[in-house]
Amino acid sequence: MEPNLNRDLELWKKAHERAGFKIHLIIYFIIIAFLWILWAFIGYLNDGEYIHKWPLYPMFGWGLGVLLHYFIVYRWKNKITQKEYEKLLKKGR
Repeated sequence: MEPNLNRDLELWKKAHERAGFKIHLIIYFIIIAFLWILWAFIGYLNDGEYIHKWPLYPMFGWGLGVLLHYFIVYRWKNKITQKEYEKLLKKGR
């Protein structure tokens, strides 16, 4: 597949970042679901005695990372980039 040289590079970069976030989110859900299934399976092997809900820790910790990734890609990056661009224009590069 040959790259399209006529594409808008700024739009391509934004699309690339958003696709990266979506992949991150999908992987998060798959791994967290696997951890909860593992937790349930371990409880089943222990005759229904479920141990502490340890998947909560990676779920909340990694979830915070996914949330920050969302804000960086969809909210903050454009504002920060715009401010830096305006600062550079004022300085004359």
